[in-house]
Amino acid sequence: MIADKLATHVEESDIERAHRAGSHPHMTVFKLYHLQKKINTLKALRSAEALRIQGRIVRIVPALSARLHKCWGTFWPLRSQLEKMGIESLVRQPATLWIWEGNRPRQFESPQEATQFLKSKYPEII
Repeated sequence: MIADKLATHVEESDIERAHRAGSHPHMTVFKLYHLQKKINTLKALRSAEALRIQGRIVRIVPALSARLHKCWGTFWPLRSQLEKMGIESLVRQPATLWIWEGNRPRQFESPQEATQFLKSKYPEII
């Protein structure tokens, strides 16, 4: 059903395993046999409009390792402050914070590095 809505083709035989996960009742985790199918599927999802099935929005995101998830989590308090201040930011692999000043991106390897830089420009950053 999802493959019909994407510009990529994934068949049941391409799925190594799939199962429900987490406390969310509709979360499903699946692993594809071929990395290229995964890459093509994620590219198609980024370029597609919101994916809807039976009127509900469906999100498909890549899984993060526990270590990477923990690293990304160190940036969450700072990103929350940046969002409140209207400063665009995101975390990219492998746990690097990107902040945009106008159309100029800056990247930081640690929350401490980012905080030190931001305090010089925005003293209200804690």
